[in-house]
Amino acid sequence: MNFRGIFLAKCLVVLFSCVKGSTDKAPKVYGIRNDSVFLNIPDFKVEQQQEVSWLKNILPLTKGKGSVVKYYKDKEKYEQFPNGTLKIDHLVEEDSGNYKVTVYNDTGSLQVEENLILSVQEMVTKPEIKWTCSQKSIKVTCEVKQKNKPALRLLQNNKILFERQPTDANGIWKIEYQHKAKNRTAKFQCEVKNDVSMKTTDQEIKCSGPLDIILIGSIAGGAVVFVIFLALLIYCIRKKRAERYEEQGKHLKLSCCCMTT
Repeated sequence: MNFRGIFLAKCLVVLFSCVKGSTDKAPKVYGIRNDSVFLNIPDFKVEQQQEVSWLKNILPLTKGKGSVVKYYKDKEKYEQFPNGTLKIDHLVEEDSGNYKVTVYNDTGSLQVEENLILSVQEMVTKPEIKWTCSQKSIKVTCEVKQKNKPALRLLQNNKILFERQPTDANGIWKIEYQHKAKNRTAKFQCEVKNDVSMKTTDQEIKCSGPLDIILIGSIAGGAVVFVIFLALLIYCIRKKRAERYEEQGKHLKLSCCCMTT
């Protein structure tokens, strides 16, 4: 490779590093899907005579001075205000990306060149807490049905137990926790959030411990004994009543015989 080729390669590397670095340090803006978002020019006040242009991934969106604006894309979706702010309506995930704004004065000199990174996310749904009881522990599962990966964490009495990366199974994100406390009753909170929303579910979990099983068995055994005792008592009462009726019948028969003779 000749000297010119080496020099050109180094220039490209430096240029790429500068562009990448400016994008990495760009302010992040978050929008909610199906909602609107406002992209403002950071730390700059636009004057009436200055020209403001917005681009997304090098594709022009708007250009204008004051209230006179030229739209390169759908005007129903984009709106540029006199102060240079860009409003984007009906957000979809495809609107996420790198946005660049430039401001020139009336002599054509560049005043501002800034990058903004827009991330469009959906509102999280309400999480659900499920559990399984065993003699030694309680297995608690916190899960949520969500398209994009959220942040999940499990709390007990407002104290964070752990916060970890959730696993995905057919669009259901979940985390699991093995609760080994001696107390068989506990209150848990499942929290799910992303950059635009957060929702929480509370659940009190009660599991039957060994003492509860013994108590339930004792009650059940006592109930069986009581039913047997009641059945025997009814049987005895009916037997006595039958014997009494039988004896009365014999006396009645004997009296009739005496009267006949």
